[in-house]
Formats: sequence, C-alpha cells, structure tokens
Amino acid sequence: MQTEIEEAREPLDVREKYPTLFALSEYTEQSPSTDSVCERLGLNRIAAQALFAEGWLSFDPEETAELSSSQRAELTFVGTLAVAGADRTMLRRLLSGLEKPYAYRLNRVYYDWPAQRWRLLGEFEGQESGFEEWVEELVAWRDLERLKTLRESIERAISYMQGVQDRAVGL
Repeated sequence: MQTEIEEAREPLDVREKYPTLFALSEYTEQSPSTDSVCERLGLNRIAAQALFAEGWLSFDPEETAELSSSQRAELTFVGTLAVAGADRTMLRRLLSGLEKPYAYRLNRVYYDWPAQRWRLLGEFEGQESGFEEWVEELVAWRDLERLKTLRESIERAISYMQGVQDRAVGL
C-alpha cells in the first residue's frame, strides 16, 4: 500500500460528516448520477459495468442511481484510466499498491512512470492561484450571490477548523 497518497483519497463518509462544508466543490455538490459521471468521462455504461464485474469498482453502476462522493471519485479515477486505454493488465499494474476502493482524487495525485507508482502532488499545488482567479472571475461577472455563498462556506470551514484546534489543545 502506498500510504503517502492516502491523503488524496475521498473520505468514505464526507457527506455524512460535513454535509454543507464547501457545497460548491466538485466532490460535495448534489449527488451526480452514474450516467452523468460516465458521460463527462466519455465512458459508456457497458464499460462502467465491466469495471465493476472485473472488481475495479466497489459498487454496481447499474444498481447505483446517485453516487456518493467516494463513489464519484472512484468512478472518475478508474474510469479515466479505462477511457485513456488502460486494459486489464495495465489497470492491474497502475492500481497495484493502492487500496480499494480506488476513490482517489485525480487532482491530488500523479503517476510517476519511472518509479511506477502513484505520488501525491504538492499539498495544494496550483489550487490557490486557481481559487484566486475564480474569485476574480466572479467579481468580473458581478456574481455577488456566489461570492456570498463562498464566503459562508469559508466561514464554516474556519469555524470547524478552530473547533478542531480548540479540542486538540483541550480548550
């Protein structure tokens, strides 16, 4: 198991623990359907079902109408590899050393070909500037409502983290 990239795993119960934390983020928005994720990836339904039948997915796409955040991350992670042309042999090689379910966030990991293993990207490499650009875009579009929603999400996150820190020091 590659413990360093476990930080990139989508928590299996994030929706239950923090149902409103960063509601605008890709992984906590309304539960998408299997079909919508497959369509976005360019993965047909038969291929998604085959990934389950062969043990690459932990859930049955035919039986899952709405995906949890971890199922979405898993389908995106494995589905992207399949769409890129990874066959059974390549999937076995690429996924060896990772823990099932393969609910890893693609924006947090990369495959190091010379070392033949997944690695964690820098903690928030590139995300801060992307966030700042997004805020600037919202200002340019005068999207006050979305900026207010974002502010509320950030304030909830700060409040949560302050509570975590206070509990850690026994306050």
